[in-house]
Amino acid sequence: MTKYYLYFLVNLCFITSLHAQTKVYDSASIASLKKEILPIVASKEKQVQEMVDMVFSFGELGFQEFETSRYVTGILAKKGFQIERGVAGIPTAWIATYGSGHQSAAVGKREFRLFLACKL
Repeated sequence: MTKYYLYFLVNLCFITSLHAQTKVYDSASIASLKKEILPIVASKEKQVQEMVDMVFSFGELGFQEFETSRYVTGILAKKGFQIERGVAGIPTAWIATYGSGHQSAAVGKREFRLFLACKL
């Protein structure tokens, strides 16, 4: 019961931080942002598909995603993220943090549900 309570608190913190950072954009700003980001996202299509195929190939059960966790955290570490493994006493759970202070981002994993929190 304690680890589920911890999950709840962690998710609540992330949701709260995301809500607190919500900005309101007008439709022209959104259109401009989409135009800017779509080519960047499209350029990553092959890499993302390879990652999805790799994760799928491991075929691991919940709370037993050892290969998947090593694979994903390895990619994040190569991109400069600091990795904390074994979060909440779960060997396959992790948090990857990039940056510090007001310009930081964290990606976390539990049961291979990813969540993201940004501090801008």
